[in-house]
Amino acid sequence: MFTLPLHRLTIIPERKRNAQARKFLIRRHALFCLVLITLSTWPLISWFGKRLNDGGDEPWGLIPLAAAAYFAFRSYQQGTLHLTRHPARNAAGCVLLLLSTLCTLHLPPMLRAILALAGIDCLITSRRQSGWVMLLLLSMPIISSAEFYLGWPLRLLVSQCSAFLLDLVGLTAQAKGSSILCNDQLVEVDPACSGIRFLWHGALVAAWIATWHETSWLKTLRLVAVTTVLVILANILRAALLTLQGIGLIPAGELLHEFIGLICFALALLPLRFLIPKYGTRIEHIILKNPSTTLRITRYTCLGAAAISSITLGTIKPWVGKVFTPSPITLQEFTFQGTTMNVVPCTLTTEEIRFAEHFPGSIAVYRAGNTQIILREMQLATRKLHTSRDCLRASGFEVYDAKEYTDAIGDSWLRYHAIHDGLRYIVHERIISLIDHTSWTDVSQWFWHALRRPLNGPWRAETIIHREEELP
Repeated sequence: MFTLPLHRLTIIPERKRNAQARKFLIRRHALFCLVLITLSTWPLISWFGKRLNDGGDEPWGLIPLAAAAYFAFRSYQQGTLHLTRHPARNAAGCVLLLLSTLCTLHLPPMLRAILALAGIDCLITSRRQSGWVMLLLLSMPIISSAEFYLGWPLRLLVSQCSAFLLDLVGLTAQAKGSSILCNDQLVEVDPACSGIRFLWHGALVAAWIATWHETSWLKTLRLVAVTTVLVILANILRAALLTLQGIGLIPAGELLHEFIGLICFALALLPLRFLIPKYGTRIEHIILKNPSTTLRITRYTCLGAAAISSITLGTIKPWVGKVFTPSPITLQEFTFQGTTMNVVPCTLTTEEIRFAEHFPGSIAVYRAGNTQIILREMQLATRKLHTSRDCLRASGFEVYDAKEYTDAIGDSWLRYHAIHDGLRYIVHERIISLIDHTSWTDVSQWFWHALRRPLNGPWRAETIIHREEELP
């Protein structure tokens, strides 16, 4: 007959109570740290919310953000999500978060968000850590920035490789900048065909797979790198097929255009089925321990300092910056499509003044009858030159049907339609060098040209907004 000593009957419940008390203390400590981290990053959270709805970035970032939240909650339920107890990682995480908050007045939000995310990564331990962090990186509003910096180089790569591919199948094809001359017909590789969104969606699929299978950092980076290469190759194939559609060898149609893109994207993701890791990250079972007093005090001190710095600097930032000075652009007439118009300067709106405070150049607005002319002059290449299309979206306009257009006198413009409050407009915009009158319709193309040839400036971005019924 099995018997249990009396002292054992007393010790076992005591151990259970101690274990429950440790879990309660650890969870309370983790919750307090989470509150401090949230306070430390609240200006970045506010920036994230504004960027999702400012017209420049579509709210695609909510998809990886929701996925990251789901996997974090799942790991928490499984008991595999912990605050790190490694002193070096704890110190690195706290320092990175503190550095991110102290740079509020000096670094752009994107760089500060990367610093903060790296700090959070150091403070947290999870089996799904690599894929989870990758999802958070993709949730940031990076599509617009990626299109600005990488759009033009990728368009050049796509046009060169697509022309080579078409030449291989027996067609006479030659790349001319970002265009393809095939069978004596010129087909433009527009900004949408650069493949930035293709790359973003491919990286999202790779991050989801890595998070689901709990892969290590090395396997996650390898999976993302392979996906990037496959997506670029698929985008080259898509551009070649769309070129065939443009010269009439494949039936035209918007539905077929989208179907070609979906098929190429599916072909890029198909090999990932054979690259899915069979084994995830091996992490030993972690016995919950009450964090040491020194570790806890250090973490609270650093995170508290980061929270105070974030609240203070984030509050005073709107009042810190250069004072806006009136634009030195002075015009009495403006020539558009061979027609010279007498123009009258307009007072800048509150939104335009707020934008001008941070714009490294001059801004002026003119009116000729019911035609509005917006001019922005820059001395150097700058990321802060946005397309007027994005600005109109941020102001509530519905923008559609954007195409490159050459007028009767040979000037190239980006032309599109806009609707606001029931009124329809036709908008033309371009960037022109005030030295040799070279023009660009793609901001990314101008940016790389301005970096390589800074003496070709200053440059002027011109935007012409007409009421549609007033145009011929």
